[in-house]
This record gives sequence, C-alpha cells and structure tokens, in this order.
Amino acid sequence: MSEKVLFEDIFKILTRDPEGKKFDRVSRYVCRSEQFEMDLILDINVDIYPLKEGEKFALALAPTLNLDGTPDEGVFDQVSCCWSNIFLVAHTKSIAVK
Repeated sequence: MSEKVLFEDIFKILTRDPEGKKFDRVSRYVCRSEQFEMDLILDINVDIYPLKEGEKFALALAPTLNLDGTPDEGVFDQVSCCWSNIFLVAHTKSIAVK
C-alpha cells in the first residue's frame, strides 16, 4: 500500500493576480510554503473559495480519495459522480434571489 498523503504543507498567499485579472471568477495566486519553502502558482474560482493576500491555506496531494488508501480504477466516470447542481445564491436586501 502506498502512502496516503504524497505532499502536505501550509502555503501563504504572497500576491493575487500579479499580471492582472484575466477572468471574472478566477484569480491567480502566488504562494510560498512554510515547511519546504516551495513556490506555488494556483488558479482558484474566487466565488467558491475566496482568498486574500496574507492568508494561509493547507494543501495536500494524495494518490487516491479512498480513505483506506486503495487505488482507484484509473478512469473517471463523471456521469456516475455528478448527481446534484451547485447554485450561487446572492443575498440581497430585496426578496428576490439572483
């Protein structure tokens, strides 16, 4: 059985969109890890996971998402996994939902 976690570290966000914002909902973050002093450039959907400069986040890479560490089949079947929709609900002062 392989290790359950291949890489794990805490990253600090140094800059956001250093070359300008190219997409409405995605920002590019330049980060630096604490333990391994590794540089990371990461694109994130800011509607789902907003981050600010100076914040820290944990990143872990694993060979599988199975909790017992067993490998997956090697093929991703989107149809069998997607059974719901994600909606963005914006709360406003009016009754209407956007």
